[in-house]
Amino acid sequence: MLQKFNIVFEKEFEKIIMKKYDNNLMYYQLKPHTFIEMKDVKEVLEEVEKLGSEIKYLNLFEFGENCDTDSETRMWASDSKGNKQTIADAFVIRSLAQKIVINFYLKFHKPHKPTRVFNKTNEAIKWLLSIEKSE
Repeated sequence: MLQKFNIVFEKEFEKIIMKKYDNNLMYYQLKPHTFIEMKDVKEVLEEVEKLGSEIKYLNLFEFGENCDTDSETRMWASDSKGNKQTIADAFVIRSLAQKIVINFYLKFHKPHKPTRVFNKTNEAIKWLLSIEKSE
């Protein structure tokens, strides 16, 4: 489904591939066998802010195999004061271990923005686009 949209910006980092589409969708592919820390997030955020610090995005995070994040990153992502450029987050996961971690994130950190977990990218995109229409 992502093929239907035009990429307007793309950058590859050590652990994350970031793509901005022309429909307010920001796609983050977390590379396999990586552990994402706040320093990795800050590196990506610098690029997001260059695109416009007042713009808010529909974020699609696709986790690679054996990919995880640290607790500081999860706290920041769920905090209404920290992550100000987000309308909604959709997480596409690939394994039972990732499902356990993301369910813990949802129950313990209680994100302040709409957040859902999916097994399929297309379902995540449809949900994100429905969020945008309801705003």
